Amino acid sequence: MAVSARCLSSWMHFPLAAAEARLYAGGMVHTGGVIRKEFRVEGMHCAACSARVERAVRQLPGVVSAKVNLVAERLFVEYGQGVTTPAEVAAAVKRLGFRATALEDGAAEEVRAREPRFGAGRRTAASLLLLLPLLYFSLGGRAGAPLPSRSAILWFQAAAGTAVLVLNARLILSGWRSLFSLHPDMNSLVALGACSAWVYGLCGWAAHGDGMAFETAATIVAFISLGRYLEARAFKKSRDAVEGLRDLLPGSATLVEGGAERRVAVDSLAPGDLVLVRTGESIPADGVIESGCAAVDQGALTGESMPVDLREGDEVMSGSIVSSGLLRVRVARSGGESSLARIVRLVQKAGAEGTPAVRLADRVSFYFVPVVIALALLTLGAWLWSGEERDFAFDRMLAVLVVSCPCALGLAAPMAVTLGAGRGARLGILAKTAAAFEKADEIDAIVFDKTGTLTEGRPVVDRIVSAPDETSERVMAVAAALELNSEHPLARAVVRAAGERNISVRAAKEPRIVPGQGVFGDVDGELCMAGNARLFEEQGVPFPKEESAVSTPIHLARSGKWIGTICLGDRVRDDSRNAVAALRRMNVLVVLLTGDRETVARDVARSLGIERVVAQVLPDGKSECVRELRRQGRCVAMVGDGVNDAPALRCADLGVAVGSGTDIAMQAADMVLLNNRPSDAAVALRLGRATMRIIRQNIFWAFLYNVIGIPLAAGAFFPVAGLFLPPSFAALAMGCSSLMVVGNSLRLLRFPKCTPVSHA
Repeated sequence: MAVSARCLSSWMHFPLAAAEARLYAGGMVHTGGVIRKEFRVEGMHCAACSARVERAVRQLPGVVSAKVNLVAERLFVEYGQGVTTPAEVAAAVKRLGFRATALEDGAAEEVRAREPRFGAGRRTAASLLLLLPLLYFSLGGRAGAPLPSRSAILWFQAAAGTAVLVLNARLILSGWRSLFSLHPDMNSLVALGACSAWVYGLCGWAAHGDGMAFETAATIVAFISLGRYLEARAFKKSRDAVEGLRDLLPGSATLVEGGAERRVAVDSLAPGDLVLVRTGESIPADGVIESGCAAVDQGALTGESMPVDLREGDEVMSGSIVSSGLLRVRVARSGGESSLARIVRLVQKAGAEGTPAVRLADRVSFYFVPVVIALALLTLGAWLWSGEERDFAFDRMLAVLVVSCPCALGLAAPMAVTLGAGRGARLGILAKTAAAFEKADEIDAIVFDKTGTLTEGRPVVDRIVSAPDETSERVMAVAAALELNSEHPLARAVVRAAGERNISVRAAKEPRIVPGQGVFGDVDGELCMAGNARLFEEQGVPFPKEESAVSTPIHLARSGKWIGTICLGDRVRDDSRNAVAALRRMNVLVVLLTGDRETVARDVARSLGIERVVAQVLPDGKSECVRELRRQGRCVAMVGDGVNDAPALRCADLGVAVGSGTDIAMQAADMVLLNNRPSDAAVALRLGRATMRIIRQNIFWAFLYNVIGIPLAAGAFFPVAGLFLPPSFAALAMGCSSLMVVGNSLRLLRFPKCTPVSHA
């Protein structure tokens, strides 16, 4: 079912989005003396890094909160106006060895910030090229390959080992800076290991002409550099997948001024500007179509596969593509205030929100590095005390320092949450918090509001009953003529149905409305009337009394004779059956909850396959129904769209609002279904389950890797099985550990939609 611009515009205006627009206008918000600011932070690698940034910023005077999205490299800060400045926040982050940049101009800043840096690739390549001769000297000598003199090898080992450390000085210095500030991180472990090996190499050279420790130092840093480079590429892929929506914005737009056209930068557009969008071009800003009609592809924003036909008066979203046609759009919101920018910000904020899984990983990562340093020193002391050779003991200490990987723990949950939120946004499912995914994973009962959620929420013509000597087209023409100028919902439904049937309509002459009953008027020279049973009874016009419990009839008469009846009802959405079928396959209890009549509710439930129905309830009754299900031990999701659904959305474990719903309903919800498809509720639950499954897998792998890797590196299995992990292999294993977590999380980008269920 195609998404209308009206549905999208409803979401554009809901309070959360409006608040976001106020919060982030220009990257900064002033609300009651509190400023909210967004920063890009470069250089963070693990949860220990992000935790250090959050603690340092929170210690600044006037800071209310500081949250980091590690994957998106974002810092969200709230602080008192006139107490702290963005420059002071950036300086506090810089003291930790990271770089913070305040985001000032929305999407344009984002695009520039994501431009690739090639220095890391060159440093990694140079480090590996220097490492190759060192490995040849080590392995070739054991295999009997030709080698230069021992003195030449020793000098090359010292020079190459030093060069690799210098090439990666930023990593080393960052580690020492973190260590000296008493906030050690992953870089601290690498710096300790590599520098210790280098110093040990100097001592070995001076004592007995042995430079093998230089090779160890170079191997550690080169492999860590390779792992970081591959990890950065995977991070970029994940960030591009999440934030790639921004790339939908064109760099320039055609501005129309005084009848003349000229190309301008999208950043320069302001509300009130008129832009021209041709076939194949992206709409540069949110706005209203002033003239023209076109098929608009909104799929990249909503997941909808079919273009939507839009015309004058319809609202459009920035980033949508005009498939065919020509539009003149009056700009309403641009830059950081556009709906596209707000979607990306909400996705980023969801990744910064903490869930129990995220908080567990953060706590472990915070204590992890100091514990590893202590274990490394304990390993060195234990092997020396046991009488083992000094080189062996030193290698075991280095291996423990290098193999330990807090990065995998720190990335386990945030990476999955951010990618899950990004994939959800692509499918038209907007999660406002990270906790929404955790709740979605636990849902075993879902309560649907009827009107506007499972049904279209507006009256439509179900059927037309005509007198024997009349046709349905003539009956519809009379009804539309009488109702043409009325604003009543039933009247508009009749006029709309006549237009869909291509019936030519002229307004009735001298219309006279009878409040609460109907309307009289002259149609083609004959007195006609349309109304309910009461009007016909009072006028003494006989009519068939076949009234349906689930539809509203409009009776029609011409010259005092009944000519037909038009039955109107609230049509069930085409997608509702798919939604119920998908949820039942997931073993989720489906409940229909409505304030409508029992007969209407049961008829809708029967057509959809819903067994449990609660009808004729007031708003407080809806919330009580949700509470009753929770008292029964169920984890409940509530899906609704109206003001009367807000209390139930609030008290449910997971509140889900449809995109065409009211502002209050969307503000109360944890998730928003932008496409108004009930089946997206099932997709949201599946996405929550998939995200939490990835998080559990990541955390299990991260813990398992460290539980096995650290004892193996320390030589715990050496006395029994002769197994240990050399420092070079430890460095390689550490890089692979983070890549495993990132790669596993990236599977969420391929998360599929539900397959539609066919019905006979």
